[in-house]
Amino acid sequence: MGALRIEFEGAVYHIAARGNHREHIYRDAMDRQRFIALMQRYKERYSVNIYAYVLMDNHYQMVIETPLGNLTKFMLGLQSHYTNYR
Repeated sequence: MGALRIEFEGAVYHIAARGNHREHIYRDAMDRQRFIALMQRYKERYSVNIYAYVLMDNHYQMVIETPLGNLTKFMLGLQSHYTNYR
């Protein structure tokens, strides 16, 4: 199976991720702060530029740029770390 998205250096993406069955993915303000801290960690680790984001109860959206063409690594790190935290 191929990559879900074409990845290349300098690409700008609109990312949306929703909780399973549209369930809430944040329990409280602390969860939202944890997610934001993880975004910052993985932004720095993978040199991703985050231009905008919104955290809704059951999903989030981001506009990001991947100067190194590493969208999958960024998303995998962010989502798996937050899922394990939850």
